[in-house]
Amino acid sequence: MRLPDYLGKKNVAFISGFLVSIFTALTGICNSFWQLVLCRIGTAASGAVAVPATMPLLSEYFPPYRRGFAMAIYSIGIYVSTGLNTGLLGSFIDVETTNYKQVFLMISIPQAVLSFCILLTLRDKNKNEKKVVNVLKVLKYMKTKRSFWCLLIAGSMSMIAVSTWGSWYIV
Repeated sequence: MRLPDYLGKKNVAFISGFLVSIFTALTGICNSFWQLVLCRIGTAASGAVAVPATMPLLSEYFPPYRRGFAMAIYSIGIYVSTGLNTGLLGSFIDVETTNYKQVFLMISIPQAVLSFCILLTLRDKNKNEKKVVNVLKVLKYMKTKRSFWCLLIAGSMSMIAVSTWGSWYIV
């Protein structure tokens, strides 16, 4: 049984978001390299748990002809939030007196607030409905769609660009 089926998609999305904020805050108070590594792994693992819960939630809230747009907005959220965090926090903090630990603590507060917004505003519409999907049929169907290949290539290239830029920016 999948976790979203057992706890509910909304609850898994909330728990995931809240754990991301907890691990982000813990990153701000860690004192060694290995603590930092474990906190960042916790952040990544907690964020990864959200995807199996949020995609079905999006399909419940949006009709089939709007789901692609909704999922696209959800998918660019990581980049928009990174840009907003950089821009907003960069304008409010003094770079010379603020260290990275304080920044992680500041970022964790809006993350926790947003996770509670998920808990308070969303609801599972089809809580007990279970669908069986044949993965091979889905892959066969996707293989015939030109838009799938365009999005796959564009997404791959953007991830390469972001990863390269991020590596260069850190150094």
